Amino acid sequence: PLPSHAQALQATNRSMRKCHVTGTFKPMRAHFDREIQRCVVKMDHHCPWVNNCVGIGNQKLFILFVGYVALGSGYALMLVLGRYFMCVGKPEAQAAFCSGAKASDRVLIILLCVESVLFGLFTTCMACEQITSVMYNQTYIDRLQARRGDTVKSTNHGILGNLREVFGDTDSYLMWFVPVAASWKDRDEIMGFTCPQDHDVESQLLLSTNPDDSVELSELSKDDGKRGICLLYTSDAADEEDSVDLGGRRIIKKKKKQNILEERRESKEEKLST
Repeated sequence: PLPSHAQALQATNRSMRKCHVTGTFKPMRAHFDREIQRCVVKMDHHCPWVNNCVGIGNQKLFILFVGYVALGSGYALMLVLGRYFMCVGKPEAQAAFCSGAKASDRVLIILLCVESVLFGLFTTCMACEQITSVMYNQTYIDRLQARRGDTVKSTNHGILGNLREVFGDTDSYLMWFVPVAASWKDRDEIMGFTCPQDHDVESQLLLSTNPDDSVELSELSKDDGKRGICLLYTSDAADEEDSVDLGGRRIIKKKKKQNILEERRESKEEKLST
């Protein structure tokens, strides 16, 4: 968790939110997606059209995708209608390419019109729904929770602030329309978690269920310029660590959670015996 959140939890003697499936730290507004088998921060929905879950990391790309498809469908429909109006009326007033049109061309034009209308309406509705959700900082899951009467954990930062949370807080708003991943000046604050330097401290924090075993959460300080370290607990029983580089952050695949718990119990027993 973020240092401020972790210190607040320690002050109130509360435990961290953990995913009931993976057992790892679960940031606020994060939900487990069974399709991709991982927790997604600010999850909106799982889209079968892109075969991925839409969350804070790719919602900007998803909105641009459906928006540009809607624009492309409208442009194709305008070209078809322009061709139609150029080929109606008196033969001498028609364009030169109208005389060479075949019956198969008319069939393709009709299919193109139908496809443009269907895709245009679908993607336009999807883009409007997504933009409205971003403007009011209400995901689809948040709206479902509100209907059930559950407490919604979203925070309204104003329309511009909510847009910057999804599209990035870059200096130029033109980058909002460029299909690249959003970037933030304080990524940890947006994501709701940080990658500390000391992964042993994080492992103790994740595995600790007894308040007496709590660690100094002040050690979990954010790192502005150095490479961070995250823990990725895998389901395999490999004893050796396997480190990979992902997005400029070092990800360490540790032994599965059960083995770490057993090692901690054994170390406690040895300390008590001595």
